[in-house]
Amino acid sequence: KLDIQRLLPQVSAFHKRPGAQMVLLYPDPVAPRYWEYFAFNDPANRALTEIGYTGDYASEKSVAQGRLDDYQVLVMPAANFIRDETFEKVKAFVDGGKTAIVLGAIPDQNEYSQPRDASFFKPRGPVSELIGGAFKAVKFSAGKGTVYHLSEVPRSPDGRNHLTQESAELIQDVLELALSETLPAQPVVIRDANKRAFIENRTVAYTNPTGEKTYLTYVVND
Repeated sequence: KLDIQRLLPQVSAFHKRPGAQMVLLYPDPVAPRYWEYFAFNDPANRALTEIGYTGDYASEKSVAQGRLDDYQVLVMPAANFIRDETFEKVKAFVDGGKTAIVLGAIPDQNEYSQPRDASFFKPRGPVSELIGGAFKAVKFSAGKGTVYHLSEVPRSPDGRNHLTQESAELIQDVLELALSETLPAQPVVIRDANKRAFIENRTVAYTNPTGEKTYLTYVVND
């Protein structure tokens, strides 16, 4: 309690930190494709934390109520089975000048597995290649906005089609590249021996009582 009282200005600085600037789409559950959503969502969520960003979630119900209006970036992890109403909201979000990061399949089906015209989420002009090789990630314009798309990732060789550790690293690389071009840079990025971003979502810019600009980092032991 005494420490909290003594460090109240520093503690308050963390509470004043701006909220999330991105949101992850959370589709209504549809079996059996839902496992594929979580296969992409879980490493994406971990990657966002490790590169220093905070992400919110938007259910299809909240999307219908206008939740996307509060964000600049929408992350879509294998969300290829969303409702037609959700698809139109997402399309309008990007068409209006914002950014979608699509991991895995584009939203080319509704919740009943009926196909839809999802050509909006396919390149119709110049394409920039973020990551090359066997598993490409590309960037292209869609309406007034931008789409980043990682269509394929490495899978386990055991026939179960699980994502591998290499997949998780690839997803993190794509997110870091896309967000570095879209959102303000993080004040501090800590990297491991392999130069990968590593758990830096607890730092805020701070001006101390003498007017010196510095950073505060909250650290807690496992």
